[in-house]
Amino acid sequence: MRFGIFSVVGHHPRELTRTVGEFYDQLLEHVQLADELGFESFRVSEHHFHEYGAIPSPPV
Repeated sequence: MRFGIFSVVGHHPRELTRTVGEFYDQLLEHVQLADELGFESFRVSEHHFHEYGAIPSPPV
């Protein structure tokens, strides 16, 4: 059986004081940890037209 992770990866700039760069750094740390733990995949949701939507096109 293979397991993966699906993350909504919400970016809330008004509530959290982190830059978009810091957000991506944290996300990549989570992806690396998931890989080290043996997860098969790490998928993220897609958001558009809102500051919450820091990942407008996951396949890219």
